[in-house]
Amino acid sequence: MAMRTIDPDTWSRRASYNTFVNNTNPTFSITTRVDVTRLYNRCKKEKTSFFIDFLYIATRCLNEIEEMRTRIKGEDVVIYDAIDPGFVVIKEDESIINGRVKMTDEYYEFYNSVRDTIEYLKANESEDRMNKNQTNDIFYTSCLPWMDFTSVTHPYNYPDRESCSIPRITWGKVTEESDRWTMALDIAAHHALIDGYQVCKGVMGIQEALNDLRFF
Repeated sequence: MAMRTIDPDTWSRRASYNTFVNNTNPTFSITTRVDVTRLYNRCKKEKTSFFIDFLYIATRCLNEIEEMRTRIKGEDVVIYDAIDPGFVVIKEDESIINGRVKMTDEYYEFYNSVRDTIEYLKANESEDRMNKNQTNDIFYTSCLPWMDFTSVTHPYNYPDRESCSIPRITWGKVTEESDRWTMALDIAAHHALIDGYQVCKGVMGIQEALNDLRFF
């Protein structure tokens, strides 16, 4: 992915970065609920995967926020032009394997790419099952469709600054509440790069896209 390097002398987040980057735990997460009624009904009508459709919305919305595309790369801070979605695939033996597709705004191209990747990974082994060699121009995403959770914690290797700078997005079971369908959504981020404000912008953007389905 194309990227540009931040000039630390003119970066508006320089003070925040210096404050949090050396923290023992520089990460935070926010869990909230989103209304997915229109998307849920659309998926039922069109017979599409709710997982892939929500992944598409979330990835497009978070890509619109520059801080969500900012990463630590070696000794530098960089901003990527676009971030790819990574996602967890559960195999028949209940072990997990990580998948990744190239980000595109074209819905059908995105949908087919994710669907085909999931089908391939369910049937085949990967030489790099946990994507240990991947670059950090990615969102880590996962779905827990069996549980309506209230909070999530994430595994981090804190000495690995590059990996810790990757946001984690997790969503849970879709549940019915008074004729509406809602689910938990958690976004975790590196505080040296992203504040709660940007996470809230991401959530609000996702909710707006869920309300008007403008990406379809």
